[in-house]
Amino acid sequence: MKILNPGQIYLADQRYLMETTAIRQYSIFNTGSFYREHQQPLGALQQLDDIILAGSKSTTLVADQPLYYVLLPITGKVSYQQNKSATTITDVGQLLLCSVPANTDIVRSNPYPANWINYLQIVVQNTSTASYPGAQTFHFDLDAEPDTLINITGSDYPFAISIGRFGGRREATYFLHSRQSRLFAFVITGAFELEGRLLHERDSLALWDIEEAELEALSNNAVIMLLEIKA
Repeated sequence: MKILNPGQIYLADQRYLMETTAIRQYSIFNTGSFYREHQQPLGALQQLDDIILAGSKSTTLVADQPLYYVLLPITGKVSYQQNKSATTITDVGQLLLCSVPANTDIVRSNPYPANWINYLQIVVQNTSTASYPGAQTFHFDLDAEPDTLINITGSDYPFAISIGRFGGRREATYFLHSRQSRLFAFVITGAFELEGRLLHERDSLALWDIEEAELEALSNNAVIMLLEIKA
């Protein structure tokens, strides 16, 4: 019998929902007045929110401290703007990574008149003194690299993001940079078994004290994102 490594599951139906006529935001970690003991931020990973935004609507996040902001569209394009600067459009198959200074307004908008869009936003603390580009757009192609974990962000940042789409019963192994790193997995579609845990669509899993993580897709066209917070 395989020994389970230390970890914590975050079920999709236990996320906090903030809903208006313009937005539905599902937050995995504690935010605002929402607090649960077992849903505190995972080290430097402060937020991972699943956002559905109505046509022509916008939403703003205020960065009180330096941070890394990651935008990953799931359906539709997303418009991104900082402090009324130039607008960046990010599409499916792209990931926007921004190094954001303190006291910055981060505005995301839906460029479509009527259609809703869905995207993930990830917020990571930035305590580094290293210099990174203000904004970078990374490209990936799930069709060109099936059944593979695609390293999107490379090795330059204090975290690494990978994504993969798998056929049923396809397997992969993710190797962490060090045993002191923490790994956070988010299932975008389908179902997976990851290190002995069953994860359904929009479920998440945090793992630590590991050197590698084995996953197996339990459905066709299952998509998973992995975020490693390096030690």
